[in-house]
Amino acid sequence: MSHLHNYTPDNAPKAYLERAFINSRPRQITFAGMVGGYRLHVLDMAEHYVPLKAGNGEPYIAQAITDDRNGIHGIYGPIKHYLLIIDRQPIAIYDTDGRYIGPAGNERPTAAHGQARVLGTNATLQIKDQ
Repeated sequence: MSHLHNYTPDNAPKAYLERAFINSRPRQITFAGMVGGYRLHVLDMAEHYVPLKAGNGEPYIAQAITDDRNGIHGIYGPIKHYLLIIDRQPIAIYDTDGRYIGPAGNERPTAAHGQARVLGTNATLQIKDQ
C-alpha cells in the first residue's frame, strides 16, 4: 500500500484537512477496517503547504472540500466539518461547502484505527449478482 493504514496526528502530512464525522462509528465497519483510518479521515494538502502556511490557501481548501463528495462519506456518512491542521497544529474549521467557520479553538485532531479480521477456516467474500 502506498498510504498508511491507521491515522495519528504524528503520521499525518505537514498540511491536511481532517474529516470530523457526525457519526462516531462507520456505517460499513468491515470496509472501514479494510480501507483504514488514514484514508477515511485525512485529506492530504501537503502539495499546498507553502500557501497554506502563508495564509493564502483558501482556494485550495475550498476546492479540496467541494471535491470530497459534497460532505457525505460513503463509509461514515455525513461529515460535520473539516479541521485544517498545519504542522500538527489545528488552525481552522470549515463547513462541508468549503466556507471558513472559525478558528480551531478547542478542537483537536483525533486518531483513527482501522482493522478488519475474518475468522473461519474457509471464509470468502463474494459479490452477489442481481
